[in-house]
Amino acid sequence: MTDKAYLYAEGRVFDSTDDEWVKFVEALSYKRILLFYGSVHGDTSRVDSHEDKWEIRSGGSLYTFDFTKYDNISFRSLMKWATYRSLSNFSVRTMCHFLGVLNYQNFDEISLNKLLDRLNYLRIKNNASNVIYFHTLKRFLGMLVDQGAPTTEIEDNYLLEQLIYPGTNCYKGYYELDVKLTPLEIQFIQDKSGHDFKYYDRLNYIELRNFVALHLSYELGLRPFQLFKLSYSSFKNIKDKYFSITRPEVKKRKSEEGMVAIDKLEISSELGLVIKELISRQAGNCTQILQNEDGTPRESRYCSDSINRTFDRWGAKGIRKSVYDFRHNLGHSLAMSGASAEEIAYMLGHKTLNVARHYISASAEIALIREKALGQNEFYGSLIAMLTGELILPEDWKGEKVCAIVGKQLITGIGGCAANECEFNPVISCYGCTNFNPFVDGNHQAVFKSLQEIVSENIDVSDRAHQTTMNPVISQLEGTMEQVKSVIKRCEICDER
Repeated sequence: MTDKAYLYAEGRVFDSTDDEWVKFVEALSYKRILLFYGSVHGDTSRVDSHEDKWEIRSGGSLYTFDFTKYDNISFRSLMKWATYRSLSNFSVRTMCHFLGVLNYQNFDEISLNKLLDRLNYLRIKNNASNVIYFHTLKRFLGMLVDQGAPTTEIEDNYLLEQLIYPGTNCYKGYYELDVKLTPLEIQFIQDKSGHDFKYYDRLNYIELRNFVALHLSYELGLRPFQLFKLSYSSFKNIKDKYFSITRPEVKKRKSEEGMVAIDKLEISSELGLVIKELISRQAGNCTQILQNEDGTPRESRYCSDSINRTFDRWGAKGIRKSVYDFRHNLGHSLAMSGASAEEIAYMLGHKTLNVARHYISASAEIALIREKALGQNEFYGSLIAMLTGELILPEDWKGEKVCAIVGKQLITGIGGCAANECEFNPVISCYGCTNFNPFVDGNHQAVFKSLQEIVSENIDVSDRAHQTTMNPVISQLEGTMEQVKSVIKRCEICDER
């Protein structure tokens, strides 16, 4: 592809008059009232397009579309039409950015040749900060071509197809090939969650709500707007044994507007009981599951904040994750466990199998990353230092020492426990605990070998039942083994120093 990614026809002219643009705009038609189907928790349900300022509440946040910034009345009408049409297919937040990018004031600035030149310039420059700008501009130009704007031809869509931003012509541009949750982080979440599930009645309302937000993301991979839309009616409880969530629809085709969500996803009984407790503490007319303590809807943009506040409460202020990190982790985990493209697409709520196939094709590389990254990246070293206590010498420890039988071997002399009381299994749960202070010369290799024997026995049993890829015990033990390996590595580095 040349720098000039498109070639104009010989002698083609791009001059157009304002009168031609005015006639074009007058021929555009769209309904006066824009309806937002399925609006809940105080969000805007309809907008009058005749107004010059649209205030739309979506996901609990207020977005303002101020068309008075366009002085030319016809140009203002064009931007209203483009916004109205796009709001039927894209989120309100995306369209608010859309108007921010299209900061033009007259028809001459949006002529075909000038917009194409701008797109080609952005593509060649290949600056990461310009990706969204590029796609917004390309979408707008495509709308003008489809409607037959002055100096455009329907064949110009071919010119747009040639303008592909480097690195974004495949799903890797968005679904980055990366381990969103490392084995250590997953083990940390499981260990800390086990305690919260057991003593959830000790958590205050905000702590409980944030914990629910984290586990809904972890178990179901919901988008922020789906978490926002969850209502009491979405939650199903059958005799405190079976719990499920009806996944709210957020990305709908035009033909699906107004349809009621039907996808029911099973959640763990532990999470179901915690959600039941959360709802029992709520009062007022709001039916949002993740509502604020005062009974007002909680905005979707704070979902990731709920996750990170839970990490803070667990003493892991170095971990920062978004809702989408958990969502990608679910897709990667399903692919690693051997799930089909159809199963992955259903769990993620996708209408096509394209993204699911990407996760499956990437699973081999992800496995390699998981195997090699630990211990070779400084981040993982700092993470382990955060998950466990300080390395010490046995003679310097005056408190309780950790000991237990792991597999068939008695494990002693590996470290000390600084907790006043502990509900977890000693040794196995210690390597992911901040109260555990590993001994520099402790026999951590013996712990690792004992865990290997336990895993091997579990694999043999699972193989006979043809359930190896779906055995949660194996994945949990693998996470513990990664933690032990990291402590061994820390001890080796300490000896070298």
